[in-house]
Amino acid sequence: MNKSALVVTPLLIMLFVSSAVAKKELPPGAGVDVSVPTNVLLAVDNSSSMNGNVSGPRVPNDPQDIAIDSKGRWHVAQSGAKPVRQYASAKKWTKDYGSPHQKGGWDRARIAFDVSGSLYLTDYSDSLIHKFDSEGNFVKSISTPWPRGIDLDTDGNIYVTGDSAKYKGPWMARRLDSDGNVLNEWTVGPNCHGCYPHGISVLQKKGQPLKVYIVSKEMHSSVHEGKYSTCKRGYPVRVYRHNETTDKFN
Repeated sequence: MNKSALVVTPLLIMLFVSSAVAKKELPPGAGVDVSVPTNVLLAVDNSSSMNGNVSGPRVPNDPQDIAIDSKGRWHVAQSGAKPVRQYASAKKWTKDYGSPHQKGGWDRARIAFDVSGSLYLTDYSDSLIHKFDSEGNFVKSISTPWPRGIDLDTDGNIYVTGDSAKYKGPWMARRLDSDGNVLNEWTVGPNCHGCYPHGISVLQKKGQPLKVYIVSKEMHSSVHEGKYSTCKRGYPVRVYRHNETTDKFN
């Protein structure tokens, strides 16, 4: 093997699936179909050194998120006029599709599927969530303040994290119905600068309370607000359980 082929620049993107490795367990709430391989690695190569391995348009532009539909197709959220890049499989580009985005550039777009195969895309700059059918056709937009992470439950309810104002807390989690009406709303983590709630995942098990997992980026604590050098940093995961009696998340 040519050793030079192993040398790549930072932000290498590889799309790799292997069936020869040992079975892996999904983390709580992850995955939409047990038939989809769990050992999917997404990496990005903005230097174009891997471009020859991807047909059609090149590798994703500044990729932010990935979701796999029930047909095994890969959907990658990226920057650009059409923020979703679809692959039929590893290295096989299918198409790009997007939304009626209006303001500025895409800011860490996130994607998730519902049980019918429709894709939901967060649009932070426009304070919208865009819905597309299973073939990538635009369906509608749902208004919600400054959305970040997104997931859906089996009833079609939308779970989204976001800001109270642009880049400002308190950081929020909301459960919306399919029309965008707010069913629940609660604060997430400390109200400190930069503690953005980037990711959310919903776990449903028969006979057990629904759980919501949220991961945040914590730059510093509320005790030492603004003093980055003396405060905690990390990516804590917080778990919230739904109380069916009170219809609240604790």
